[in-house]
Amino acid sequence: MADVVERVTKECEDIGAFDLVFDRPSVGTVAVECAARPGEPARRLWEITARVDAEVTGNRYPLIPAVYYPHVSLAYGTASSADQVRADRRALKVALSDHPGEPVCLRADRLCLVAQSHDRRHITWTPIAEVPLR
Repeated sequence: MADVVERVTKECEDIGAFDLVFDRPSVGTVAVECAARPGEPARRLWEITARVDAEVTGNRYPLIPAVYYPHVSLAYGTASSADQVRADRRALKVALSDHPGEPVCLRADRLCLVAQSHDRRHITWTPIAEVPLR
């Protein structure tokens, strides 16, 4: 991990902080999420980190997802076992249509490396390292 953080830090030395505009929530295939724009600066960071990780680990880990778009997942609607029912996407869309809201602008001023874990109910992240964007 230290090699990945060191190399990503070096490659991001001249990349400045930028704003992302997050849209209202929408229902995707497996999650309620807020897509963000512009995609290019966030995708550039994702491409750097994915490439460095693959180089350092010798492609040990699959690249998931294979393509990236900036977003925030608010909730997942997948069933974790055969006896559970998936969320009703149409009902979620109806519920979201009844709530007001405008896009929100957030500043991306760092990359964070986290350890992710989930217990089939909650996903948690433990911070490991940060790479500042200038």
